[in-house]
Amino acid sequence: MRILSTAVATVMATMAPSMVVLADVDVGLSFGMSCSQYPASTSRGTTLRFARTVTDATASFMAFVFQNFSLPPGDFILLRPLSLANSSTMLPPIRLDSNTYHGSFHAPPLSTTSVSIELYTNHSTPILSPPSSTAIESTTNDCRGSFTVVGYDTHLEGGGEESVCGTDESFEAACFNDINPIHRVMYLRSGAIARLVIQRGGFLYGCTGWLVGSQGHMLTNNHCIQDATDAANTRVEFLAQTTLCPDFVTTSDTCDRQMGCPGELYANTTKLFVTTNVDLDYTLIRLDPSVVTRYGTLKLRSFASAVGEPVYSVTHPLAWGKRMQYKKNGSVAVVQATTGSELQYLLDTRKMSSGSPILSLQDHSVVALHHAGLENCPNFGVRSDLIVNDLRAKKLLPVNSTVDS
Repeated sequence: MRILSTAVATVMATMAPSMVVLADVDVGLSFGMSCSQYPASTSRGTTLRFARTVTDATASFMAFVFQNFSLPPGDFILLRPLSLANSSTMLPPIRLDSNTYHGSFHAPPLSTTSVSIELYTNHSTPILSPPSSTAIESTTNDCRGSFTVVGYDTHLEGGGEESVCGTDESFEAACFNDINPIHRVMYLRSGAIARLVIQRGGFLYGCTGWLVGSQGHMLTNNHCIQDATDAANTRVEFLAQTTLCPDFVTTSDTCDRQMGCPGELYANTTKLFVTTNVDLDYTLIRLDPSVVTRYGTLKLRSFASAVGEPVYSVTHPLAWGKRMQYKKNGSVAVVQATTGSELQYLLDTRKMSSGSPILSLQDHSVVALHHAGLENCPNFGVRSDLIVNDLRAKKLLPVNSTVDS
């Protein structure tokens, strides 16, 4: 259970706060509009009717939690970032309306330290009569206008044991965008890897996923996305990385904080659950095929990797910006051992690296799906050939998803 706190947030309001509603959040708040407070429509078109600013100088991101969210058609709330948490580019606002949101939910996280929460009404909005009870919790059919902000989260959960093997020797992905031909191929492949945030049971979980094949499929761990509900509640973010390789003096370009270096959000609502396997700890979902053209894709190795094969990782550890690694202790990282279902390696990982691809440095195919590690290493990935065989048996192997296709 996380500690409920209201001391961190600085709140400035244009309307009086509503009744307190407690929720399991990092920072507790309580404001919104009940049925009786919800403004009537006007003849002025889309109009700003409510605004409140929430500021938290310690936050690397803010994910607001709403309850009793029921807006009339045409009305919407904008979450407008007012400052930069760890990005050189101001983020666009997030729109919340009744087409997508209702009841209780986490809004998408914003990498900012200050947000303006704004309600806009439309002149054509039918405002219905409120019921006799005007408590803000009311969500009856007679009350279409209400919302409550009960707080926000500033950190993600991450399950499983994953390890840094001594000193972390991974680097920001941008450090591989150089003239070294091997680095260049690695960097180009890395565009297919995405940062995932999954909403489940009132919590936000961080993981990593990646595109495979030519039809928009994405692979991650089963313990990240377990079912169709998880898939629908997953935020997919590509290119969450710094644009320049930071030097040892300038740290402003580093992304080593949760939700650091915002990228490009997958805005399409298409996130189809395809299949999962608990024993092999993988889940396959499908996005719109256009993502392949934009970000590239990876291919799975359909035969087992050998001990000693050079490998590298692309990951979002702790939901940081994208990082890559192919050396350990001055030497190229290799497959340390193989088992009936896993490869072992000394590549550095952390919580939320789950779902990352482990790629061959020889042909840049995916040889394992990272999913676990011992406290002091090694780390483990599910063998790619077993995933391929399972998908083939189910007749669900994506088109052009293996090196022999």
